[in-house]
Amino acid sequence: MAAVLRTGASATGGAEQARLEWLPEIVAFADGVFRASGRGSMAGDYPCLFDPGNVEHLFVHREHGRIAGLAGALPCDLLLDGRPVRAAGIGSVATAPHLRGHGVASRLLGLAEEALRHEGCRLLLISGGRGLYRRFGAVRVGSVRWYRLDRPLAVGSRWTVTRLRRDGLSAAAQLYDRRRTRYVRTPAALDRLFAAAGFAAAEQGEQAGFLASDGVELRAYAIVVSGARHHPDVQLVSEWAGDPDGLAAIFDAVLRAGGGAVLVPLLDADAELAERLPGSSAVPREPFPYTVKVIDGVGLWEDLGLGAGGALGERSPGVYTLGVGDVARTLGAAGLTSLLFGHTSAIESWPPPALPEVLPVPFVWPQGLNYV
Repeated sequence: MAAVLRTGASATGGAEQARLEWLPEIVAFADGVFRASGRGSMAGDYPCLFDPGNVEHLFVHREHGRIAGLAGALPCDLLLDGRPVRAAGIGSVATAPHLRGHGVASRLLGLAEEALRHEGCRLLLISGGRGLYRRFGAVRVGSVRWYRLDRPLAVGSRWTVTRLRRDGLSAAAQLYDRRRTRYVRTPAALDRLFAAAGFAAAEQGEQAGFLASDGVELRAYAIVVSGARHHPDVQLVSEWAGDPDGLAAIFDAVLRAGGGAVLVPLLDADAELAERLPGSSAVPREPFPYTVKVIDGVGLWEDLGLGAGGALGERSPGVYTLGVGDVARTLGAAGLTSLLFGHTSAIESWPPPALPEVLPVPFVWPQGLNYV
């Protein structure tokens, strides 16, 4: 259960954790900002975030009794290279127009961090790269190659590709669960997310799932989004798992069905799939399209089993000292996040030779059927 925090709340306004009776107004406020066109509802698109059972993880600024700012959070469990880590997604961060530029969102993010760290969360996964998040200490992480498939692939005749329905989710989940780096999702949560097209990183669009079978068993699946906000002119593969040849068969079938080129994000863990896609090695790498902040570095260091590589201590909230042999360095939250997860622009020539064998730690892909 979240810590009960009331920071700066007063009769006229302040940042605080939400109460259940405020939920309809919170959803209306979020819809006014993120669904101003009137298409859809944030509660419908993100059912886990705006669930009544998650209301203690909605942080609001109230002005004269009305919602005027919001930062939503949803705790989740991850596996990072097979090791369990508690984290939280952050999204739906918004402020009423007349209060923008007055630090409201920053205070809400700080309140969320305090509550989530108290609950044991090590990381915040933030659905975006706004300057607000960078000032908060979040950085881009990971490594992805965006592979654009414009021409059909030679896939052979043994593959049968069909649409993924809700009754096929269990089989698809078994494939996903073989990934050593992934979200840990209950069957009930997966069902809700699939039904709601629950995407992270604000990639709304028309969702379709596909299965590939070799005539004996299901071997691969993929979720594909058409009209995604950041990739409107292509068909974006947002989640995938299974046999590389089966995945190639899915991508080929999607391309041949029309709708434009297929954009496949290739992670470092997808080396076999990359070999199956001609020319993928020439595609440059770039960080993931969202940001991350370590909020409990010492706990995360222990969770990841990194103690043999160096000793990490916390001098003050968000300020860490890392010692490797006779070498020590002070890192802020952004520097530690970069060190762990591979976007090294903030740390220059660090780390020393003892650490590169275990770093960077693989990180979860943000744009599939995730929580926020």
